[in-house]
Amino acid sequence: MTQKINYIYNAIVLKVINKATYDVEIDLGFSHKVTQTIHLYNPDSYEASFEENQTKKENPNDSFIENLLKDILIGKKVTIDVIKNKTSSDVRYLAKVFLDGRSIADIINEYNFSKA
Repeated sequence: MTQKINYIYNAIVLKVINKATYDVEIDLGFSHKVTQTIHLYNPDSYEASFEENQTKKENPNDSFIENLLKDILIGKKVTIDVIKNKTSSDVRYLAKVFLDGRSIADIINEYNFSKA
């Protein structure tokens, strides 16, 4: 059974690994910070439409969107709505990421990089 717990934090993006994975420094409050890799939560994404045994086609614009995200995110303060998704022994941090109140998933979708 999947247990989902949501937390909202302020964070700074340290690195864009790919269009849906980021290293962030999360402000836990009271002068405590932690660095964590988070994965963009976007159930409407192109990747989410595939089953594990299907082959994903490379989107020729992936490098463009990754570079765009690097330009607008690295070093910027963002708000993250973290969903700690725990299934058996695997813990994965999914997050809705917002820059100036705007969803990063929505920005990606505007560039038509999802299944729409």
